[in-house]
Amino acid sequence: GEVLGKQSKQTEAKEAYENAIRKAESGDIDPPGPILMSLGKLCEEMGDHSAAKKAYLHAIRGTPTAGAWLGAGMACLHLGEWHLAEEALSEANVFDNENPVVWAGLALVCVKDGRPREAEMAIQEALHHRIAESPLLRYMPLITTDIMVMMDHGTRREVCQAFESSGDEGLQRLSEEILARERV
Repeated sequence: GEVLGKQSKQTEAKEAYENAIRKAESGDIDPPGPILMSLGKLCEEMGDHSAAKKAYLHAIRGTPTAGAWLGAGMACLHLGEWHLAEEALSEANVFDNENPVVWAGLALVCVKDGRPREAEMAIQEALHHRIAESPLLRYMPLITTDIMVMMDHGTRREVCQAFESSGDEGLQRLSEEILARERV
């Protein structure tokens, strides 16, 4: 599966991972976690979030890790399963409370659940743990546009600085819009 994935043969790679899992299960053993994690990641890349969630949850049954919980949480976010996403991301946070992506995901859950103060605290943690250096910074506009008005000035400024330094033109424009609104 790994070789096929590197050759951009995603469908064949997915089939290879699934075959390896079936073989392990037919021998009455749990499939190795790395295979399940690779399958979950591949399914995410293919946009099959249900299959990704299934793979990550299967990995968790064998060996719960921060990565497996995070993968399950992100898949649940994409599926709109907010309660399950929060449970999985909270577990990921227990394993690794310095992961900015976990904090960003928790912030999004809090926004969707109508808990703006908790969302702001989670955004502050994401910023503290360098979400600006993560390729997942692109998720921040989903969070911040909903609660920007409720944030304190310092947090709003930190979010804008992260957007400006990202190198992403869309995020830089969003930062300019936020700062312009603040001046009005």
